Amino acid sequence: MKKFAMLVSAVFVLLLAIPVTAQAQEGRPAGVGIGLGQGTLVSGISLKHHMGANAIQGVIGCTRQWAGRCHGAGVSGDFLFNMPIFFEADPIALGWNIGGGAAVGVGWERYRHRSYRHDRYYGAGTVHVAGQFVAGLELIFPTNPIDIVLEWRPHLRVAPFFDLWPFGGGAHIRFYLG
Repeated sequence: MKKFAMLVSAVFVLLLAIPVTAQAQEGRPAGVGIGLGQGTLVSGISLKHHMGANAIQGVIGCTRQWAGRCHGAGVSGDFLFNMPIFFEADPIALGWNIGGGAAVGVGWERYRHRSYRHDRYYGAGTVHVAGQFVAGLELIFPTNPIDIVLEWRPHLRVAPFFDLWPFGGGAHIRFYLG
Protein backbone atom coordinates (compact mmCIF):
# COMPACT_ATOMS: atom_id res chain seq x y z
CA MET A 1 0.00 0.00 0.00
CA LYS A 2 2.90 2.34 0.74
CA LYS A 3 4.32 1.80 -2.76
CA PHE A 4 0.91 2.56 -4.28
CA ALA A 5 0.66 5.84 -2.34
CA MET A 6 4.13 6.81 -3.55
CA LEU A 7 3.13 6.00 -7.16
CA VAL A 8 -0.03 8.14 -6.90
CA SER A 9 1.98 11.02 -5.44
CA ALA A 10 4.67 10.78 -8.14
CA VAL A 11 2.14 10.76 -11.01
CA PHE A 12 0.25 13.71 -9.48
CA VAL A 13 3.45 15.77 -9.14
CA LEU A 14 4.54 14.93 -12.70
CA LEU A 15 1.18 15.97 -14.16
CA LEU A 16 1.27 19.26 -12.28
CA ALA A 17 4.81 19.85 -13.49
CA ILE A 18 3.88 19.49 -17.19
CA PRO A 19 4.12 22.98 -18.67
CA VAL A 20 1.06 24.24 -20.46
CA THR A 21 2.74 25.05 -23.77
CA ALA A 22 -0.34 24.92 -25.94
CA GLN A 23 -3.64 26.49 -25.13
CA ALA A 24 -6.52 24.06 -24.78
CA GLN A 25 -8.96 23.80 -27.66
CA GLU A 26 -11.39 26.71 -27.82
CA GLY A 27 -14.00 26.47 -25.06
CA ARG A 28 -12.22 23.76 -23.06
CA PRO A 29 -10.38 24.43 -19.81
CA ALA A 30 -6.60 24.81 -19.88
CA GLY A 31 -4.17 23.23 -17.45
CA VAL A 32 -4.44 20.01 -15.51
CA GLY A 33 -7.82 18.80 -14.26
CA ILE A 34 -8.06 16.82 -11.03
CA GLY A 35 -11.13 15.24 -9.49
CA LEU A 36 -12.93 11.95 -9.07
CA GLY A 37 -13.70 9.46 -11.79
CA GLN A 38 -14.01 5.94 -13.14
CA GLY A 39 -11.78 4.36 -15.70
CA THR A 40 -11.77 0.79 -16.93
CA LEU A 41 -11.16 -1.50 -13.91
CA VAL A 42 -10.38 1.51 -11.65
CA SER A 43 -12.19 4.19 -9.60
CA GLY A 44 -10.45 7.02 -7.80
CA ILE A 45 -8.49 10.17 -8.59
CA SER A 46 -9.12 11.41 -12.12
CA LEU A 47 -6.53 13.54 -13.95
CA LYS A 48 -6.77 15.17 -17.39
CA HIS A 49 -4.41 17.37 -19.38
CA HIS A 50 -5.47 19.06 -22.64
CA MET A 51 -2.81 19.35 -25.35
CA GLY A 52 -4.37 21.45 -28.10
CA ALA A 53 -6.90 19.27 -29.93
CA ASN A 54 -5.93 16.18 -27.89
CA ALA A 55 -5.89 15.21 -24.23
CA ILE A 56 -4.54 12.55 -21.92
CA GLN A 57 -6.52 11.35 -18.96
CA GLY A 58 -5.94 8.82 -16.25
CA VAL A 59 -7.54 7.37 -13.17
CA ILE A 60 -5.53 6.08 -10.21
CA GLY A 61 -7.25 4.25 -7.39
CA CYS A 62 -9.05 1.10 -6.33
CA THR A 63 -10.00 -1.71 -8.66
CA ARG A 64 -13.78 -1.84 -8.99
CA GLN A 65 -15.62 -4.99 -8.04
CA TRP A 66 -19.30 -5.87 -7.89
CA ALA A 67 -19.37 -5.84 -4.08
CA GLY A 68 -18.22 -2.22 -4.05
CA ARG A 69 -15.16 -2.96 -1.94
CA CYS A 70 -11.62 -1.99 -2.83
CA HIS A 71 -9.91 -5.31 -3.59
CA GLY A 72 -6.77 -3.86 -5.14
CA ALA A 73 -5.15 -0.89 -6.83
CA GLY A 74 -4.86 0.09 -10.45
CA VAL A 75 -4.38 2.71 -13.10
CA SER A 76 -6.30 3.45 -16.30
CA GLY A 77 -4.95 5.79 -19.00
CA ASP A 78 -6.42 7.15 -22.22
CA PHE A 79 -5.34 9.27 -25.18
CA LEU A 80 -8.30 11.36 -26.37
CA PHE A 81 -9.12 13.30 -29.53
CA ASN A 82 -11.24 16.34 -28.62
CA MET A 83 -14.01 16.84 -31.15
CA PRO A 84 -15.52 20.30 -31.76
CA ILE A 85 -17.92 21.68 -29.21
CA PHE A 86 -21.41 21.24 -30.66
CA PHE A 87 -23.53 23.30 -28.26
CA GLU A 88 -22.81 26.50 -26.35
CA ALA A 89 -25.09 28.45 -24.07
CA ASP A 90 -23.91 31.18 -21.70
CA PRO A 91 -23.04 29.09 -18.62
CA ILE A 92 -22.28 25.72 -20.31
CA ALA A 93 -20.91 24.04 -23.41
CA LEU A 94 -21.26 20.46 -24.66
CA GLY A 95 -18.39 18.71 -26.34
CA TRP A 96 -17.30 15.18 -26.99
CA ASN A 97 -14.17 13.12 -27.45
CA ILE A 98 -13.06 9.69 -28.59
CA GLY A 99 -9.92 7.70 -27.93
CA GLY A 100 -8.47 4.62 -26.38
CA GLY A 101 -6.09 3.34 -23.79
CA ALA A 102 -5.25 0.60 -21.34
CA ALA A 103 -5.80 -0.34 -17.71
CA VAL A 104 -3.87 -2.43 -15.21
CA GLY A 105 -4.97 -3.50 -11.74
CA VAL A 106 -3.50 -5.72 -9.03
CA GLY A 107 -5.59 -7.40 -6.31
CA TRP A 108 -4.31 -7.44 -2.73
CA GLU A 109 -6.78 -9.86 -1.15
CA ARG A 110 -8.68 -12.99 -2.14
CA TYR A 111 -12.10 -12.18 -3.56
CA ARG A 112 -14.90 -13.65 -5.60
CA HIS A 113 -15.85 -12.01 -8.90
CA ARG A 114 -19.39 -12.68 -10.04
CA SER A 115 -20.98 -11.48 -13.24
CA TYR A 116 -23.42 -12.91 -15.73
CA ARG A 117 -20.56 -14.88 -17.37
CA HIS A 118 -18.06 -15.53 -14.59
CA ASP A 119 -17.99 -16.85 -11.05
CA ARG A 120 -14.31 -16.99 -10.20
CA TYR A 121 -12.01 -16.62 -7.23
CA TYR A 122 -8.85 -14.53 -7.42
CA GLY A 123 -6.02 -14.47 -4.94
CA ALA A 124 -3.78 -11.67 -3.77
CA GLY A 125 -1.45 -10.54 -6.53
CA THR A 126 -3.85 -11.29 -9.40
CA VAL A 127 -3.07 -8.91 -12.26
CA HIS A 128 -5.89 -7.59 -14.46
CA VAL A 129 -5.04 -6.04 -17.85
CA ALA A 130 -7.49 -4.50 -20.33
CA GLY A 131 -7.51 -2.37 -23.47
CA GLN A 132 -10.37 0.09 -23.97
CA PHE A 133 -12.14 2.39 -26.39
CA VAL A 134 -13.56 5.64 -24.97
CA ALA A 135 -16.33 7.93 -26.23
CA GLY A 136 -17.17 10.75 -23.85
CA LEU A 137 -19.77 13.50 -23.60
CA GLU A 138 -18.38 16.57 -21.81
CA LEU A 139 -20.39 19.17 -19.92
CA ILE A 140 -17.98 22.13 -19.76
CA PHE A 141 -18.36 25.28 -17.69
CA PRO A 142 -16.13 27.79 -19.57
CA THR A 143 -16.39 30.53 -16.93
CA ASN A 144 -15.44 28.06 -14.17
CA PRO A 145 -12.63 25.57 -14.77
CA ILE A 146 -14.86 22.50 -14.26
CA ASP A 147 -15.97 19.64 -16.48
CA ILE A 148 -18.35 16.74 -15.95
CA VAL A 149 -17.90 13.79 -18.31
CA LEU A 150 -20.00 10.70 -19.03
CA GLU A 151 -18.22 7.96 -21.00
CA TRP A 152 -18.98 4.76 -22.83
CA ARG A 153 -15.98 2.44 -22.22
CA PRO A 154 -16.19 -0.93 -23.97
CA HIS A 155 -13.10 -2.91 -23.05
CA LEU A 156 -11.30 -6.14 -23.79
CA ARG A 157 -9.82 -7.76 -20.70
CA VAL A 158 -6.84 -9.94 -21.60
CA ALA A 159 -5.68 -11.07 -18.14
CA PRO A 160 -6.41 -13.06 -15.98
CA PHE A 161 -9.11 -14.17 -18.44
CA PHE A 162 -10.16 -13.12 -21.93
CA ASP A 163 -13.43 -11.15 -21.86
CA LEU A 164 -15.08 -8.51 -24.05
CA TRP A 165 -17.30 -6.09 -22.11
CA PRO A 166 -19.24 -3.81 -24.52
CA PHE A 167 -21.32 -2.07 -21.82
CA GLY A 168 -18.58 -0.45 -19.73
CA GLY A 169 -19.05 3.13 -18.63
CA GLY A 170 -17.48 5.82 -16.53
CA ALA A 171 -17.95 9.33 -15.22
CA HIS A 172 -15.61 12.12 -14.11
CA ILE A 173 -15.90 15.46 -12.38
CA ARG A 174 -12.75 17.60 -12.46
CA PHE A 175 -11.54 21.05 -11.44
CA TYR A 176 -8.77 22.54 -13.60
CA LEU A 177 -5.63 24.10 -12.15
CA GLY A 178 -3.84 26.70 -14.21
